[in-house]
Amino acid sequence: LSTLGLITEASQLSANSVEPGDGGGLAALIDGNKTTYCHSGYDDNSQPTLPDAEHYLQVALKVPVQKFFISLVGRSGAHDTPDSVTVWATNDPTNEDSWTKIVILADLINGDPNAPELTTPELDMGAAYSNVRFVVNRTTSQRQEGTHNRYFWNLAEFQMYQNLPD
Repeated sequence: LSTLGLITEASQLSANSVEPGDGGGLAALIDGNKTTYCHSGYDDNSQPTLPDAEHYLQVALKVPVQKFFISLVGRSGAHDTPDSVTVWATNDPTNEDSWTKIVILADLINGDPNAPELTTPELDMGAAYSNVRFVVNRTTSQRQEGTHNRYFWNLAEFQMYQNLPD
């Protein structure tokens, strides 16, 4: 098992909503720079194709894993950090019916509006999966305007580990 992050390139990341021109996009989540960020869509005027669905971040792992930790850093001063997410997993990401609900991680940061940094306890999905989706149920700001009443989120960093780094 490795303590290296399971997300090694931006092409492993996808989302159903990313605000164009705001932050550094998905690549900012793994650039090691806490001042860059990724922001899901929040303005249906600039992004008329905002999904009428909960916003999510999806990771395509290079090898299937069963257990992992999540490490994240909120965007400084933004207050839209995910505070509750539902974790889903599949080995066939092209089939929406194949996704298995794993767990709801509620009160991740206990509503801390400052740029939180956290690492979750180890998550065991019960089987090895190659694709993991993190659906945002609530953010610290709980703002939803302009998004079909869906929570928009932003993060400075996001990583998954099999073992925690030293």
